[in-house]
Amino acid sequence: MEWSLTGSLEDSAAYAESVQTPTYYNVMNGNRLDYGGSVKEIAERHGKGAEHKPVVHEFLCDGDQLAARMGGTIMVGGVDSEFENFMFAKVDKVTGRLEWLVERAIWGPIGKAPKHSVS
Repeated sequence: MEWSLTGSLEDSAAYAESVQTPTYYNVMNGNRLDYGGSVKEIAERHGKGAEHKPVVHEFLCDGDQLAARMGGTIMVGGVDSEFENFMFAKVDKVTGRLEWLVERAIWGPIGKAPKHSVS
């Protein structure tokens, strides 16, 4: 997880190739990205050099399905922020790479109410 957010710019495509199938897609708070869009977003995050400290609170694996609840801190726009993220994924049984990932996350400044992705 940390590599997806804090790796080097040059590692972006290698990271995506190692964990995602070519048909991979990600839905984050209702916004869908295909494989190419995902690689571009990973590169943008890597270019920002954000400090990201995820903590997995709960994790469940059932066959080829994964679910996780995470929280932690991340620097967003120069502001120390905290986040909570719920993830659901399907894993390719042959390669072990992700076929898709659906996420719902909220985040905002530490100690304050979440500001982003709050419905």
